[in-house]
Amino acid sequence: MSVEDKIRGFKKDLWWKENLKWILSLDGLCVGRGRSRKLQYAYREMLGGSGHEMYRLMARHLPKPTYFEGVDYSRAVMLWHALEDRPFYLECGDIFVSTLERSRMLRDNVALGFFNADTQEVPRKEWWDDHEDDLLDIAENGVRMCDGRFAQITNFPIGIGGGPGVTLKGHLEAYARGLTTTYRGWKMPDLMTGVQDPKGQTMPFKTGVFHLYKSQDPLTLEDNVVCMATVRMAFNGRAKTITFDR
Repeated sequence: MSVEDKIRGFKKDLWWKENLKWILSLDGLCVGRGRSRKLQYAYREMLGGSGHEMYRLMARHLPKPTYFEGVDYSRAVMLWHALEDRPFYLECGDIFVSTLERSRMLRDNVALGFFNADTQEVPRKEWWDDHEDDLLDIAENGVRMCDGRFAQITNFPIGIGGGPGVTLKGHLEAYARGLTTTYRGWKMPDLMTGVQDPKGQTMPFKTGVFHLYKSQDPLTLEDNVVCMATVRMAFNGRAKTITFDR
């Protein structure tokens, strides 16, 4: 296996397309119509080895390539993207720590309006205890910097960890509790309303606010064992509400 194969991330075309479709639906954060619709603020994500594919999809909707910000803790991943001469912004570090700092500032006179909080951790209480304050601050800084609007995609692996007997639906319940506790003071619906038990469902599968899917291994194109669950959240600072992609 080549070095490039080892670095290259997971193939998840449908997830990328669904993320972009939702992002472009957000008035106040995007302007224009159709193919000319543009993000008004920067977009930031955990880059991994395949994040350039998300950039490729988004490129026509970015005022400049550097509106796309790719972060990764792996120097090997960063070096590979740099050697490939990617035109977007690259930063090496912890995605949550670095995004908290970024959310407080302008970079090249551009605020951060979109955060893809992609993590390899499962949605256990311990994870939320470690990250909830940073996530709340990132969103509230974003709302303040982006004229009352902010968007976040939160993506977790589910179905592993969490202790004996924890079901897929149990992981979604833990996910919902974490979001509800983290964004205290913000009005949101009951996140488990309308959620069906995902056991036995064919992926991808939307249930309530959760979008469940499986990545594909870039070499074998076979589904991975671990399912992923995404929640897409739009913050309205004036109304102090969060709406969700359903």
